Order: sequence, then structure tokens, then C-alpha cells
Amino acid sequence: MKYINDFLKIKECSENIWNKKSINKQVYGFQIQRGTKWKKGLSENELLEFQNIMGFEFPEILRDYYSVMNGVDKDQINVFGNSGKKYSYSKSLYSFPDDLQIIKKLIQWIYEENGIDEKEMTKRNISRIFPIFGHRFMLIDHNQHPVLSMYGDDIILFAYSILDLFYRDLEIEKSKLVYNVNVNFWFR
Repeated sequence: MKYINDFLKIKECSENIWNKKSINKQVYGFQIQRGTKWKKGLSENELLEFQNIMGFEFPEILRDYYSVMNGVDKDQINVFGNSGKKYSYSKSLYSFPDDLQIIKKLIQWIYEENGIDEKEMTKRNISRIFPIFGHRFMLIDHNQHPVLSMYGDDIILFAYSILDLFYRDLEIEKSKLVYNVNVNFWFR
């Protein structure tokens, strides 16, 4: 419950921004559509079910996130820089249970691209990952739970936490990232 108020602020601020937001026709890449709203957070029983399916207990910050918000009600849109190409839609803010298979596939893809599996990760004390927003993954077993941008084996530190990720990516607050987080394996 430590992070509930932070997520409530993010929810309110982001929905206010999205109510006024216009799609930037010059952008290649997925954008949040005007009027997008967060889905209702998960109940305690739903959170327990989600954790059981994933096979691990969520850190407090992830539990608090999912108890306040659980993905969004609209897919994100890619207008391909107004190039004339047909618009594309995709999930980028994942919800349970709707996006469970996407979540599992993304985790497996990163593990395969990096030649690692959960057994080897446990043996070598490598943090498991969990997708939060697009290809931004939280480190589950890291004491600070930083967020990495992970696209196959292209991996960089992206945010200090889920809170920092949302403040920056949803353009609620600006923050400066200083690379001082120690991460085992994922930064090679």
C-alpha cells in the first residue's frame, strides 16, 4: 500500500492528459488515443490469481500498480508518420486476464533472445522480468525494481521504477536518468 497514492496521482494525471491529447501524425510508433481510460484495478483475489498463474509473488510496487489500474480501455495506435500506410493498433499497457498470453509471450521472447531460462536465472541470481508498458520490463527480483527497455537482446536502463516509467513515458513529469543501477546479467 506504500505506492497507492502515487498510482492514483498517475491515473488522474494521465487520464486528464489523454482527454486533451491529439495524435501526432508525424510520429512512427504507438501512441495513446484521445479519451483513453485506465481499467479498474484488480481485487485482492484477482491479484492472488495473477501471481499464482505467473508463479511468483509480485513486489509491493507491482501489486499496488495492479490494485489501482489494470491496463487501458483502448489499444494504442500507430499512424506511421501519416505515410498513407494503414493504421495499426496494439496493446502496450497490459491487463489481467485479457493480456495474460501477451505477457507470457513477451517474457519468453526476452529469455530466448538472451539464451536464458528460469532455472539458469535462479542458479545465477538473475532477476526475472515482467512487462509493464510496451517493451519496458520491470526487474522482479531486484531490490529497486528498475525498468529496462528490452527488445530482444537490445537492453538498456529506462527508468528507476514503474513510477518513474509512468511519470516520464506518460509525460506527467520530467526526470533525468542517471545510470547508477547495478543489474546482474541483463547489462552485458
